[in-house]
Amino acid sequence: MKYKIFLACLGILAIFAHLQAGWLLQHLGTHDLYCIDFPPNNITTGFACGSGGLILKTTDGGAYGWWGLESPVSMELNGISFTNEVQGYVAVGDSGFILKTVDGGVNWTILRVGQNVSFTAIHFPVDNYIGYAVGLRGAIWMTFDGMSWGDISILEPVNLHGLHFIDNLNGWIVGDNGYIAHTHNAGLNWHQEISNVNVRLLGVYFRNLNNGWVVGDCNTFLKTTNSGAVWDTVHIPLPESTTLYSAIFPVDVNNGFICGSEGKTAWTRNRCISWDTTTVTGRYHLYRVEFPQDNYTGWVCGSQEAIFKTSEYGIKDEDSRKTNKRFNLLVKMFQNNNLAFSLSLPEPATVSLSLYNLQGQKILSWQISASQGSFHYVKNLPKLSSGIYFINAEVLGEGYKENKRLVIVK
Repeated sequence: MKYKIFLACLGILAIFAHLQAGWLLQHLGTHDLYCIDFPPNNITTGFACGSGGLILKTTDGGAYGWWGLESPVSMELNGISFTNEVQGYVAVGDSGFILKTVDGGVNWTILRVGQNVSFTAIHFPVDNYIGYAVGLRGAIWMTFDGMSWGDISILEPVNLHGLHFIDNLNGWIVGDNGYIAHTHNAGLNWHQEISNVNVRLLGVYFRNLNNGWVVGDCNTFLKTTNSGAVWDTVHIPLPESTTLYSAIFPVDVNNGFICGSEGKTAWTRNRCISWDTTTVTGRYHLYRVEFPQDNYTGWVCGSQEAIFKTSEYGIKDEDSRKTNKRFNLLVKMFQNNNLAFSLSLPEPATVSLSLYNLQGQKILSWQISASQGSFHYVKNLPKLSSGIYFINAEVLGEGYKENKRLVIVK
């Protein structure tokens, strides 16, 4: 009987997932997930957190599920930022706490930042040392060592809901009443920018110093191409009642993605000139969208612990599809610790390769100066135990990537 019930549930899930127009449902539960994060250039190890102190983790891109980590708190967790697969931070609401881990979430250290500070977002843009967190009543805090935090709050007591830094110096914050501010010196000074809207702004993302995007209530979407000197309103073909929570342009300024209330999503492939929209699911709000930088695989998370994954987003046009298909990594054989593989390239280039285990830990990395065409290679690897491994190959300077799974059975 249990077997039949299991099959029925799988059938329902398969039908439900098929309706998502490219989105695959990976996880559901009872809490809400407010944020999700994958370390840079990592599509296997991911973390998500939300209400009730919930922290989830995957080490295989969600293919075999997300599982709960032991959390030291039971409050809302509103922001998460991992600089690599083992070191990361979580912002806690209504406590003045920030959680830190150096072992991939097995253990957490509670950093007591300030009393009565309600954090809403956190970001470590480059490494595990310099980071920023924002919150209600204009709270902005910064750390230079990942442990000690200092208050660099703005004068205005506006509630802040989002932040994004492109490096350790240049960043933007957004909040209530259309508030946008920019710093170019690590928060020492802040310059308020004119948004021309008076709604709650919830998310901000900058691809580089000039190009940025902001989302918020009432289907509000703003863009700038001059570092925030001018913000233009962009129409998104969604209901005006839609709250847009998060935006990201992970590959370039052409390809962007947003998510919002009642499962609404939209994406553009032509610098916001036109948008494709879909309702991933009308049952869940989608609070955060995450694509590891320069990658076409992405996730959204939301209410009832919903996590959806897509690998179909981001290719701009047919020429781009042809170009990417001309780069290929083919794993052929693993024997006596020797990995046989081939690379196909449209032109000579340097290819960086990395080997990861199922826990997302990097075991080995190396580079190859490859010629145009298809060539075969053999790499001697360290002694590996039986298990599942992932090989990542990237053409340096071009952004072309391939990920392959390697199964070792002894």
